[in-house]
Amino acid sequence: MTRFLLALPLFLAASIACCEDRPPQTAEEWFSAVEARYKSAKTVHLKVETRHTNPATRLVVWYGGDQGYRVETLGADERVTETTICDGKSVQSLDAEGKPSDPLGKAAPGIEAWGRHLLVRFGYDWDEMETGEREIPIQDLKLAGEEEVDGRPCVVLEWTALYAMLAITPIPQKVWIDKETLAIVRRERPGQSETHTELYTDTKFDAEPPADAFRIEAGK
Repeated sequence: MTRFLLALPLFLAASIACCEDRPPQTAEEWFSAVEARYKSAKTVHLKVETRHTNPATRLVVWYGGDQGYRVETLGADERVTETTICDGKSVQSLDAEGKPSDPLGKAAPGIEAWGRHLLVRFGYDWDEMETGEREIPIQDLKLAGEEEVDGRPCVVLEWTALYAMLAITPIPQKVWIDKETLAIVRRERPGQSETHTELYTDTKFDAEPPADAFRIEAGK
């Protein structure tokens, strides 16, 4: 009995540590873990291909916290055709030659921080990120199984986003999450005439961005 009592605190400590280290189990736990990962990262880098357009739109994106963000649109030859840069205060759009295509604009307050919130809950659409949408509630969250995407084990979640800019229209989503990195790798949601599909690759958390990633050059 004495040995049991002496060993009991160690057993309980090990049990607690095991529970704390265990991967998410429920849909709610997976969703919370993914959102926390995106929100806590100092920087997020990703490539996204949206297949609801013809041809598909391909983007390279950097989120840089208070530093701002950078979005590059790629053409069929992988060359940059347009760039949008935010330095935390102003926003500038540049054409393929690096020349301004729009007047220098003012960054929306907190756009970088809640942009990640919108990315997780609704999907990637830069125009929608700039509308002023701050909170997107979700409902009907459920675990829809596990699948592999490009050889990566993924958990599949389904939920309905209530997007205010669309008059609180319920928008069902199916999202594939990398079980190891917690990165979103695929998303599907219905469009007006076809399924809106987004493919996410090369997602990196806390990577070092290029020195000029969020720099707006003087005179541009």
